[in-house]
Amino acid sequence: NNECEIIFHKQLSFGTTSHLFAQKINLQDGALMWDGAKQIASKSTSYNTKYTGAVDGNVVYYGYSTGENLRFDGYLQRINSDSNLPWGLAGVDFDTNQTYFEKDMKIAFASGSPYIWAMANYSSSSQGLNGEYIQKFDKNTGARLLTDQAKQVFPVDDTSMFHYGNLHLVNDNPYFVVQK
Repeated sequence: NNECEIIFHKQLSFGTTSHLFAQKINLQDGALMWDGAKQIASKSTSYNTKYTGAVDGNVVYYGYSTGENLRFDGYLQRINSDSNLPWGLAGVDFDTNQTYFEKDMKIAFASGSPYIWAMANYSSSSQGLNGEYIQKFDKNTGARLLTDQAKQVFPVDDTSMFHYGNLHLVNDNPYFVVQK
């Protein structure tokens, strides 16, 4: 619809800590389409970290990791075209379990699919042990479909098997490259 949504960081008062914001712009005349920038995550993020987004029609899905309370957690946010956040300001947690850190979350979806896939590098609190988990979300409700603890692909251990790069889909099935 000749619109562009920009997601950006607003740096907090110290270090690399930031909050995520979005704004929609009309591409024909450059006019802002929302009254002001909309904060899209209540959790703090890091402005020097890459996060992933996906556009489905005029809905944006955004996967990010937060580093609050001395741990890393992954979240998926849905941003409607009117700036409404139907899953709340934080979005949906990748995994409700607090056992491992959830880092470097990536998302992808297949056109026409009712799902968003996500993956995250899991690590121990010392970050010396790593593994990989995957999650599948309902695009409308945000419901976690692979249990509240996600699905283990590689265990968190000293072998340290986890993704390198983005998540991709073939026939709505996830694949990714592993770096060891």
